[in-house]
Amino acid sequence: EIYTLSLHDALPISMLQVHSREDMNERIERCLGSVMSAGLEYRITERYKKGLPVGICGEAHKYMHGLDGYKVDYEMGAKLFTQAAKKGSAEGLYNLGILTQEGKGVGRDIQEGHRLLLQAAAQDSMTELLPGSGVMNRNLGVAEAQHSLGLAYENGVGVPVSFAHARE
Repeated sequence: EIYTLSLHDALPISMLQVHSREDMNERIERCLGSVMSAGLEYRITERYKKGLPVGICGEAHKYMHGLDGYKVDYEMGAKLFTQAAKKGSAEGLYNLGILTQEGKGVGRDIQEGHRLLLQAAAQDSMTELLPGSGVMNRNLGVAEAQHSLGLAYENGVGVPVSFAHARE
């Protein structure tokens, strides 16, 4: 689950050590004030409306985890991650890869999921946060895909066990 704090920060909810949107908002308000917190949802929604992958993935996470009053809908989450993946988003590719391997919202296909994870893992670890901004940020999905691939090779999930590939 990714929530954008500003143009310079995008943190997974797990890094904030919170377990709900409400807890996250409370911590942000304590640290940054209510004006900053109130702008979070607006920025995510605007980026989604503009068709930016970060906004599309933010919207997909709402469906995946039932956030902000959304019902859990893996098909809609997969559809949105597919849109982001088609735009080259590592986060979209990673999440779509996991959903494909698990058969959530799309047909289960371990090999296709593996292929999507490889595409995400091959991207640069840093990317421009918004096209043309010059602001560099961690490319969400790259490290996560690399980690998932390492575990797959270590445990032989969909691929032969290969400790050499797992270390890569």
